[in-house]
Amino acid sequence: MTTILIDPSENVCTLHSKPARTGVYSEQKTIPFGEDLVLPLEGREIVVRTDGFPRSEG
Repeated sequence: MTTILIDPSENVCTLHSKPARTGVYSEQKTIPFGEDLVLPLEGREIVVRTDGFPRSEG
């Protein structure tokens, strides 16, 4: 299972994966807006372009 957090205030997406029984994810990867977000899906991948995501001005 993978959980994605999209954070426009920080201009990043964070993928959390490999959840433990305690509910804590053992892996995380941060993808800055502008880079492709690659999501694993049983036997294939989905690519989400993040270059059009709204960005924080601050």
